[in-house]
Amino acid sequence: MSISYASLPFIGGIATLLFMLFVLVYRPKTIANLLFLMFCLTTVIWLFGTYKMFIVSTDKEIVFWDHFVYIGVTLMSVFLYHFGVVYLRLLNGSRIQRAIVIVGYVLGLLFLLLSQFSTLFVSGVFRYSWGAHTIAGPLHHVFLIFFLFYFFGFLVQLIGFCRHSRGVARSQLCYVLVGFCVFLVLGPFAFLPAYKIPVFPVVFIVVIPFILLLFHAMFKYEFLSNFDELLIMRAKDDAKPQGDFED
Repeated sequence: MSISYASLPFIGGIATLLFMLFVLVYRPKTIANLLFLMFCLTTVIWLFGTYKMFIVSTDKEIVFWDHFVYIGVTLMSVFLYHFGVVYLRLLNGSRIQRAIVIVGYVLGLLFLLLSQFSTLFVSGVFRYSWGAHTIAGPLHHVFLIFFLFYFFGFLVQLIGFCRHSRGVARSQLCYVLVGFCVFLVLGPFAFLPAYKIPVFPVVFIVVIPFILLLFHAMFKYEFLSNFDELLIMRAKDDAKPQGDFED
């Protein structure tokens, strides 16, 4: 594979790592922020592993690095969903949300083990113009359903909260929503080579616009700061007449 193509996931991984360090240093050490950092860490594992998978040459090395990729990918969507319910205060008193989170971690760990040790998850290597990928097995199809369920579950709860927010709260969450929509609409295309569908590696720098949007939400609207303050602002905004909305 051309080194210029291979560098795309590497660039995305470095950008995500720098973003992680910024959040770690400049944002409060809350459970929600820890979960967000875990989501970012799984993203770094995915991108760095993909970069290594693109630059190695033997099938054995490709399989090794794709197994490394799945160490992050299998838990990525669960960390994101859990972050959402904690950050938006949806866990409080909700047995359903707690059950969804617990089941997510159990299944995520199960898929993690299967991705490392079962040929029913991935086996063989698919080579294409821009890289290589292991080939999805029957259990990978089940994993993909699980992965998308938790990713889009996070989006649904974020959209619902955003629709009922106003003013600063709504502005913050709208930028966050757009950022994650960019990530979630384009990110899953990275699975296509597992199904023998070649895809140009530009999908791996989808994190760049995602991070820029979240940076804007952090600097202007205090994303990942004390969310209790945001809830207070939301309550104040709810008391304003509709003409006072902030863009």
